Amino acid sequence: MAELAKAKQTNSVNDFRLNNDPFYLKFCPRIQFDPDSTGLTKGMCIPLSYWKRVAVDDSFKGPKGGRRLTYSNIGRYFDNTSFATMIKGAWIGTSIPQSKLMENWIKDVISSGRSITFAVKSENIDGDY
Repeated sequence: MAELAKAKQTNSVNDFRLNNDPFYLKFCPRIQFDPDSTGLTKGMCIPLSYWKRVAVDDSFKGPKGGRRLTYSNIGRYFDNTSFATMIKGAWIGTSIPQSKLMENWIKDVISSGRSITFAVKSENIDGDY
């Protein structure tokens, strides 16, 4: 994250992002059983930088001292639709320089013989992601 934040930003209109944090966490309900579903699993997406605040905020302490995250106490989050809209519109995610930096890291890992998993879905059929 710190290295990505150092990536020089351009003044290009296409490079604008609402923030420079491209990492998001998705929290899903513990029990979901819909084996025939081809859609995204229900859940809430939040930026990693927001999670770091939640993780130390006392208002998220549960009755036994652990952290308790619920739809009602998190306040703000992206649902599947709003998250996909923000990504599709390039309002969030890596900037152009950050993407180049990540591309170089991925090439380095591949050339070292280590494994890496990276996924991109480039098609958008009827709004499904």
